[in-house]
Formats: sequence, structure tokens, C-alpha cells
Amino acid sequence: MTLKRISPQNQINTENITGLHKDIIGDFVNIRGDVSNIRGDLKLNKIIGDVSNIRGYLNGLSGDVSNIFGEITHVKSDVTNIRGDVTDIKGDFSGVIGDVSNITGDVTNVRGDASYVEGDVSNLVGDVGDLRGDVTNLRGNVTNITGYVSAIRGNVTNISGDVSNIVGDLTGIEGDATDLAGSVEELVDEKIL
Repeated sequence: MTLKRISPQNQINTENITGLHKDIIGDFVNIRGDVSNIRGDLKLNKIIGDVSNIRGYLNGLSGDVSNIFGEITHVKSDVTNIRGDVTDIKGDFSGVIGDVSNITGDVTNVRGDASYVEGDVSNLVGDVGDLRGDVTNLRGNVTNITGYVSAIRGNVTNISGDVSNIVGDLTGIEGDATDLAGSVEELVDEKIL
């Protein structure tokens, strides 16, 4: 006969975890790793995977957490399809996939693969999957634009097409930027846009 420690009723299947403490409860059957930096109720938050690299409160988090790291307190929804550092990001990740290490801000209104964008996405709406570069100076709906965006700024809601070869502020401008090159001011003055 062997002796075995009895787990409290609110902490079961703890064989694959370390760092157990009173602020995390539930069934640990689907998670592994160090739980010392996370807290919350596993019954309410359906997470699986290795939790060693995350810290914070589990409220609203679900999915496979194995590929994310950082502070998760303000991250909501299923994180199965994302990877990277989520420390400076908040909001609903339902539509986001890819590596989010280079973005900050609220991702609630953003969708698509965020692997190739960087900067603050708080002022964006729409699909960022076809964008490359720093989106910090953009605002509005980015669904209809593609390409490298670090050289443009402003509200891009009324712009469509590939913006890779234009430079400047697109606020108050509309049209298709595909095949255009140069500064926005020159292109508008020449009535090309």
C-alpha cells in the first residue's frame, strides 16, 4: 500500500503541473507546466496546453495556450491560432491568427493574420492579413488595402488596392491606389487618385 496526498476538491488532476497555489482552481487534466503565475477558474476557462510561459488572470481565455507567452489578463477568447507575446495586447482574439509579438493595443476589431504587421492596432477595423509594416499611424477600415503600409498614415477607409508605392496622409482621400507611386499630395493635385 502507498500513501498519496489528497488534492482539495477544487484542484484535481494536478499530476502534470508545478507551482500549484490557492488562486487557481479546477481540473488540470488538459494543461501542463508551471501554474504559479496564473490564476482563475479552469472550469470557466477552457484552456489546454503548456501554461508555463503565461501569467495573469485567465478570465475569458480559451483554447491552446502553448504558443503564447506574456501577460494574459486582458486577452479574451480562443487563442489557439495565435502565437507570440500577448503582453501589450488586449481584447477579443476571435478573428486574429499568426504571430502577434509585434503588435500592441486592442485587437477586438481586427481580423486576419497579424504576423507581418507591427505597431498599435487599436484604431484599425478589418482584415490585416494583406498588410505589411507598421500600422501605428493608420486608422479606419483596412480591409480593402494591401501591401507595405509604413509610409502612409491617416484614415484609409476610403482607399483600396496596393498602397506599397505611395507616401503620405490619406485622410480625406478616396480611390484605388493600385499602380500609383509617389506622394499623396502630388497624386491628388494631379487628379490621379
